Amino acid sequence: MSFYPGKYSILAVTVAALLMVAVLGGRGETTGRGDAWPPEYLVYRIAVVSADGQVSTMRRDGSGERAISDDEGFFTWPTWSPDGRSVAYSGVVENADGELVTTLFLHESDSGASRILYESAPGFAGLLAEGVVHYPLWSPDGNKIAFIAATEERGLTLFLDDVRDSEEPVYVLDRGPLWMSWSSDSSKLAVHRAESHFVVTAHETTTVSPTTLRSRAYRVPAWVPGVDEFNFVRGISGPYFAISSVSPSNAGSERLLAEVGANAAFLWSADGSHLAVADEVRPVLYGNTVLFVYRQLRVLDAEAFEAKSKLNENVVAFFWSPDSSKIAYATLSGPSGGMQWKLLDIASDTVSPLVKFRPSSDQLTMFQFFDQYAYSHQLWSPDSRYLIFAGALNDVAVTAGYAAQPTGGSRIFIVDTGPMHTVQPLVEGVLGFWSPA
Repeated sequence: MSFYPGKYSILAVTVAALLMVAVLGGRGETTGRGDAWPPEYLVYRIAVVSADGQVSTMRRDGSGERAISDDEGFFTWPTWSPDGRSVAYSGVVENADGELVTTLFLHESDSGASRILYESAPGFAGLLAEGVVHYPLWSPDGNKIAFIAATEERGLTLFLDDVRDSEEPVYVLDRGPLWMSWSSDSSKLAVHRAESHFVVTAHETTTVSPTTLRSRAYRVPAWVPGVDEFNFVRGISGPYFAISSVSPSNAGSERLLAEVGANAAFLWSADGSHLAVADEVRPVLYGNTVLFVYRQLRVLDAEAFEAKSKLNENVVAFFWSPDSSKIAYATLSGPSGGMQWKLLDIASDTVSPLVKFRPSSDQLTMFQFFDQYAYSHQLWSPDSRYLIFAGALNDVAVTAGYAAQPTGGSRIFIVDTGPMHTVQPLVEGVLGFWSPA
């Protein structure tokens, strides 16, 4: 994931005060594998992060809560494995000598315990961005995790870990910023660093192959679903740019798909039928944060790459539903700094307003890097009906059937995007993500 280089910091004193000696054993119940997968207790679950830095999972109605992290530390950014069997999450803990250590954990539902995948040098608690300790990205087959960590010697560094064994993660690349995506068959990883592009082959051994592709005009490369090609943005003439598709095994296969503006962000639908592109970007000061706001969102068909839908709004982030039928997107909703979730139905080309809100700080970070987080952290439920987010509803946020502003801090909300468009609070928290099944 590309975060701006040099943004390393130590957690605030208020967070550090929470930290104690790490205890690896999770408090989840121990369960064996049943005859069918997934077991009932894992179906349609949500991983949530509390304001005091604890990770747990629960059902959509808040029942069946199961602790993932340990009380003695600060933990955040849970990431479900593709089969819903495991959750990777970050922690900042103290070691036995009282030094801060940033740690990437893996919680396995079968055993109910967590184990360490990676930990920083003692005393170095570098962050990728505000509130972000690591960026983990599961391979589609669930066997590997590519992750970015801040290291004292190399800056933002990419590692690859096979979760099926106990071996140390493999060093891949350093000197970020770094952006990445997996091929559908889990055999390759496309990585964008500064203007350079690399293809990482992940078999028994890890091979890093530099390419001749050069571009600083975008962030995250996108593998075409089910095809051995990935997309990037290149300059084509003067100030003009285009999304290009290339096969890593055939550099001469490059073809231009669609003209775009600089700093375009793009995501394929899961079925590969459409490519959504946001561009015409401009920076906007949102509180103390500079946001990229996209003035145009287009949905292109995968054959002629002509626009099936075209929206001209202040789009902050967008996310495809798992069934590829709709896009949820967040917009700036007015001069007060609020945002609004809206829903684009692909078949009918219609837009429906959902709810007005203010995102939590962590939710805002996800929006800032949405074209990377869309690959790793699911805001949509597996059935493509419910949307989850963290923050607070605006005083006038009554468009989705919830008329009262929540009291206290950030809450996690679930929006029913079905015919009635309702929204309900789940629990207090700063982040929430759906399991993939």
